[in-house]
Amino acid sequence: MIDSETLKSLYKSDILYDDDMANLAVMISRKKIEKEHTKKYKIYKRKGSKEGYVTVLPGSNGKKIERKTKEALLDALLEYYIDPRSKEIKEMSLYNLYHKEWIRYKASITDSPNTIETHNKHFRKYFSEEGIFHKPMAKITTEELTVWANQLIKKHRLSSRQWQTIKTIPKQMFEYAFLHGYIQYNPFADVKVTVRFRQVSKKSGFSETFNTDEYELILQDLWNSYYQKKDIRFLAVIFNFYLGLRVGELTGLKWEDLENGFLHVRRELTLENAEQVNSGLYEDYFRSGEFTVMPDQKGHKWMYVLVDHTKTNSERIVPVIPKAQAVLDTIIHDFPKEVLGEYIFAERGSFLSTRSVNSVLEYACKHIGISIKRSHKIRKTWASRANIAGIPLDAIREHLGHASLNTTLGYIYNCLPSREIIEKMDSAF
Repeated sequence: MIDSETLKSLYKSDILYDDDMANLAVMISRKKIEKEHTKKYKIYKRKGSKEGYVTVLPGSNGKKIERKTKEALLDALLEYYIDPRSKEIKEMSLYNLYHKEWIRYKASITDSPNTIETHNKHFRKYFSEEGIFHKPMAKITTEELTVWANQLIKKHRLSSRQWQTIKTIPKQMFEYAFLHGYIQYNPFADVKVTVRFRQVSKKSGFSETFNTDEYELILQDLWNSYYQKKDIRFLAVIFNFYLGLRVGELTGLKWEDLENGFLHVRRELTLENAEQVNSGLYEDYFRSGEFTVMPDQKGHKWMYVLVDHTKTNSERIVPVIPKAQAVLDTIIHDFPKEVLGEYIFAERGSFLSTRSVNSVLEYACKHIGISIKRSHKIRKTWASRANIAGIPLDAIREHLGHASLNTTLGYIYNCLPSREIIEKMDSAF
């Protein structure tokens, strides 16, 4: 065989031309493929009337490949030896990529298993049966994706917000595929939506908050129920009307979080699918201490898990106003020290579940004769009352633990009854 230096000198002396070099490169490549392939498989010439060369496809469990000439057969084997994943790359679909790689990759870079659960739910509902998700990614064009995206929005009557939420999956999958060499360009980057989204009207303060009349009534009813039953759950709900925490943050509060009239909000109680908790999906979180399964939940379909950070992965400090401090003083006064554990709100010596908080709130709503409003409406009520009181929007955002002011604006409603609105108008004019 001619060595590389000899080839170079022949080429420089014009004895070999470009075509000669190309043909020589092909011959060398075929020789290398044959040498590598015949380490495990035989190449044999078909006997009889039908001429050709046959061998076994690498890694195919015995599947045969046949060509008319030996050279053509070696050329067909090229992709299996230049890059063992070449065939897989060419045939990789969005559906296969999602299950084989992307969802595991996504789980490795997110702190929220709930995000993975949501992705799986959205994938099953919107994407798993779509034909374009079963087509080789390398053959998908921007035009095809644009048609598909617009048809999907029409088919499911998606709002702009819904589309922005679910398109995260194909958008990030194409970015991942491009980064890992499955596609040569990203066709999703130029997709344009031209159909009209379903229009969504913002809900009213009547349904999303406790108006000022309801606010006073429900607080009074919660205090009355507490005095009658001495159930700490009533105090937990009262306390949150003054702080507007996420319900998981409320139930995860510990006495150690209190410091000089302020609360350090640094953890959250979440509800997780027991099957996933027990599957090993969260193993790294448990090993690091980031997740802790709460006690006495054996056999439950959903399990409470304490996460050592909030939803936005940042600790925040909120003031404990005098009325909120009065709730804490009541707990300290009414419950013996041996009953009080590390959590501020504990139910019968165990942790207080988010469901318990909502059941108490539902009970109080029925008791005063208003429509049932659950714990998230307390946050919206807090934000709306704070806004009416003139607290700066950015201070409201920080207190609620929002990363974006746009999110905070979605929490602010008119929580004044018609009577008060008319009174304010009369005063203004």
